[in-house]
Amino acid sequence: MTKEQKVELIRKIKNLPEISLDAEKVTPKVLSEQEIEERLHKRKMGESFGYSIISFPIIQEGKEGEKYAIIYETAAIYPDGDPGGNIYVYIKTDDKWELFCVANVFV
Repeated sequence: MTKEQKVELIRKIKNLPEISLDAEKVTPKVLSEQEIEERLHKRKMGESFGYSIISFPIIQEGKEGEKYAIIYETAAIYPDGDPGGNIYVYIKTDDKWELFCVANVFV
């Protein structure tokens, strides 16, 4: 990393924008191991079920100062479904986040 890159990185870190996240939307219901086991035992042998995982947003600034939030959501069907998901990109306009694009990701 060059001296200029280091200075720029430090500047960006010191000037990170404040993001207000809605606690209702970012606080998941976490199941205890007992609750997970109880749910699994209620299922019939070989029965499948779906699940999904959503990342916290990654906030990125564009070349022109625009703000982007990137969120990855993955989902699969257990035990036989291949995982896949979507990358959601939001852009901040007039103090509101709006969906900018969606990219499908399948592995």
